[in-house]
Amino acid sequence: MEPVASRDADHRRLVAGLVAPGRLSWRPALARLAMVATLLFALVGCVPPPKPLDLAQPPTAPATAPTTPWTAAMQMTVRRVVGPRLSPSGRYVAFTVTEADFGDNRWLPRVDVAAVDGERGNVRLSCVGCRDARWGADDSRLFVQVSTDANRSQVLAIDIDRGTRDTVTPAELSVGWYEPSPDGRWLAYTSFAATGEGSWQLHIASITGGSSVTIDSTASVGEFAWAPTSDRIVFAQQPAASLDWRRKSLAVASLAGDVTPLPTGPGEKRGAGEELGAAEAAEAAEAAEAAWLPQFDASGRRIAFVASPGPATWMRDAELRVLALEDMTIEVLPGTPDRNLQLLGWHPDGDALLGLEYQGSTQRLIQAPLDGSPPGYLGPAGRSVREPHWRGNRIAFVLEQWDTPPEVFVAELPSLTGRVVSSIQPKLSAPLGRTQVVRWTSSDGVEVEGLLTYPVGYQAEQRYPLLVRLHGGPPFPASDGFIGGTFMTAYPLATLASSGFAVLQPNFRGSTGYGRSFRHGLHGDWGGQDLRDVIAGVDAMIERGIADPDRLGIMGWSYGGYLAAVAITHTERFRAASLGAAMTDLLTLADSTSLRGMLADWLGERGESAELYRDRSPLVHLEEVEGVVCPVLIQHGESDTRVPIEQAQRFVAALRRAGGEVEFVPYAGGHGPRTPREELEVLEQNLQWFIRQLQP
Repeated sequence: MEPVASRDADHRRLVAGLVAPGRLSWRPALARLAMVATLLFALVGCVPPPKPLDLAQPPTAPATAPTTPWTAAMQMTVRRVVGPRLSPSGRYVAFTVTEADFGDNRWLPRVDVAAVDGERGNVRLSCVGCRDARWGADDSRLFVQVSTDANRSQVLAIDIDRGTRDTVTPAELSVGWYEPSPDGRWLAYTSFAATGEGSWQLHIASITGGSSVTIDSTASVGEFAWAPTSDRIVFAQQPAASLDWRRKSLAVASLAGDVTPLPTGPGEKRGAGEELGAAEAAEAAEAAEAAWLPQFDASGRRIAFVASPGPATWMRDAELRVLALEDMTIEVLPGTPDRNLQLLGWHPDGDALLGLEYQGSTQRLIQAPLDGSPPGYLGPAGRSVREPHWRGNRIAFVLEQWDTPPEVFVAELPSLTGRVVSSIQPKLSAPLGRTQVVRWTSSDGVEVEGLLTYPVGYQAEQRYPLLVRLHGGPPFPASDGFIGGTFMTAYPLATLASSGFAVLQPNFRGSTGYGRSFRHGLHGDWGGQDLRDVIAGVDAMIERGIADPDRLGIMGWSYGGYLAAVAITHTERFRAASLGAAMTDLLTLADSTSLRGMLADWLGERGESAELYRDRSPLVHLEEVEGVVCPVLIQHGESDTRVPIEQAQRFVAALRRAGGEVEFVPYAGGHGPRTPREELEVLEQNLQWFIRQLQP
């Protein structure tokens, strides 16, 4: 790995070559846009059942492009679909659909149950207000979560044949994660206990009434899984219910509430059934490598899990391990291509594990054999598989592409060929900006890639204003997906393309999906090589005749907002910027963020690396150069705990002192907008801001 001192020198050369301070006069702020709920619902319709989606061929654009342009309001009508679950027989699939309810200003979920082999959109059950479906022991019983008037989450059991619904969790508790046992007799669930730092408690209750037990864990319980015999639960736990997952350990609980800590590292010494005291367990958890996502095999004699190879860090290195309960031995499987996977469970044949991992911008299903063979991807390349669930060789998942909104797809392992079984999206026929993977060479000779969305009606002989959208994390990617939706974005990509913008989403250094060394390439170098990767991508789009060098904009949320702030305090290249939940002062953020240890993992402990923290803080550079040359829109949640709003307030104050043009728009939510109205406001603000500044 390149020494930190060398990277710092490169960073200063970058600054020296790009910075030229300037001043701009203040302009009046934009008024907030009014909500037009009736327009949204007038746009919603039904999609006729199309032919089954062919995964072997890329999607094609319509022969004649419609003339209606995309709007942010149209994007808000695209529904979100998550959590497909196949029934025990594999004949039905339940999934959660969420849409914007502007009347009550809330996200309204529902659970649909569709027949796998029936006509697309033929719904067996639709439970409005329900979410997170789980099947019982057969196809007649479905469990769902609902929110009560007391703003608590409860679990209902629905008898699909009879139409009855019964509450199966106590009214005084609010349920987090839950899972019925394989035999349908028990329900395991977590609830939050607001004592001390707060923790999630695990409960096991009889579904038919009677006995229940609260697991006396010494820590906060996270994800868990039942044994196939329905007599034990394996779970991950961490010292407190914070966002810091780096001290997770594993344990098994019996139906009687007995807890047995499990070894997770190859060198650990712990016998079967050995129980540790609270202090000893806490010490062991702190010293051991982190472990999470445990899963029993079909025999109940082995547990697969994900672990950190060495002390866990926010750079998210992960490997697969298998614990044999008979002798407590642990096998470490060969590493996956990105060394950063999510374990889903055991392959139906029992000879491999299945998980999800990014390959570039695409999230793919990956199979890791137990015989030591290298892991391999399943299904065609370039097709993201989201939230898969399988019964035998039949698998359900959410499928979307840049021009195809998300729907539920059911296929067969290992080919993943099958058919769409849902029909949940509104009929929106506006043309989309073509989106493709693009690649370029960065300043150090490393190939970097990203996603480029062309403006609607793109003509090769014309240059367009280019917006650079930076992803968060940093160990996340710019992910492929439907550009006409709004999930996990504050930037209406389809509407921006309809308005005449090209949009580049670079997967700069530190992104996942490109291997461990690429992800670790940002270690100790925030605002350094990542910015050089981005600038090289912008230059490539200019050289290829796509981008107008005089009309460049930059935008990003969370870490993306940080990197955008670095860009505008280090270069005059950009004519407009939008910063969402941006980190601007790393020294103060280290003590105020809820992401414990995140900055220390990437940049070193603050006391030892204070100079690096200062050097990589946009606020410090803003004060040094006395302003930036481009107008800046800043959006930030008033209740954000990951990046407290003081980070934005201090940056805004410094911009105004320097006479820069800044629009500051706080909203009531946290690290992202909470309500449909907030989200639409954020989308519209970004759209109108860049239209005003760059005039496409």
